[in-house]
Amino acid sequence: MLKQGHVTSGIVLVVILGVVMFHMFWARRSGRLPALRKIAGLDALEEAVGRATEMGKPIIAVPGRAPLTTVEGSECIAGLSVLYHVARLSARNRANIVFAQGEPDLYAAGSEILRQAYAEEGQLEALKPENMRFITQDRWGFVSGLLGIMYREGVASAVFTGSFGAESLVLAETAASLGAIQVAGTANLLQIPFWIAAADYVLIGEELYAAGAYLSRDPVLVGGLRGQDLTKIVAVIGLAIGSVLVTGGLTQIVKLLKF
Repeated sequence: MLKQGHVTSGIVLVVILGVVMFHMFWARRSGRLPALRKIAGLDALEEAVGRATEMGKPIIAVPGRAPLTTVEGSECIAGLSVLYHVARLSARNRANIVFAQGEPDLYAAGSEILRQAYAEEGQLEALKPENMRFITQDRWGFVSGLLGIMYREGVASAVFTGSFGAESLVLAETAASLGAIQVAGTANLLQIPFWIAAADYVLIGEELYAAGAYLSRDPVLVGGLRGQDLTKIVAVIGLAIGSVLVTGGLTQIVKLLKF
């Protein structure tokens, strides 16, 4: 027999999925895009690619470093959507993009994304295979390889979006010392302060996960994003009401709604 909390949780989950699916379906049918607030870091990607083009120097793009099957891999998947956009801009502007990775599955996915992006821009022959570089799975060996690439190539721009750990400040400071424009993003709360301290533009937390919808302007993705935001607003309101009820001593009502 199901407990009350399980039933309540199930109802909430169904409602959340229903709201998200409804907005995805509505956006697809109507073709109307919900309004999105500006995200400076994503808008700056064009500036980063433009700078690399003008200076004749590479732009380095790293969508984090974590196996795609792990929890951190979700951040890297979001980073791949940014990589796709940067690759299309690079192909369009004939900029030299260097993609570096230390995880086999992420390297394979990123390499295919680069080929797809260049093919869609009709510039597949301009993609240099040597610019898709697998370094090593060892964390600090990978970081050392990245630093070497950045110094040798004299990168003009750097895009670090995905899962990053203790190497965040090392990468950010190195790019800053080279005068490169940096766009960074991660959902790792422990590393965000380091990126803010040294990078030019930072995607904070869920801004990274919104990148795919923001950059592609796909109605289904944007509609889903709107549905998620609405459920978060309702959740915050619910927490506020619950706090007021508990503070006022009306705990019986809270117990009836307890998950």
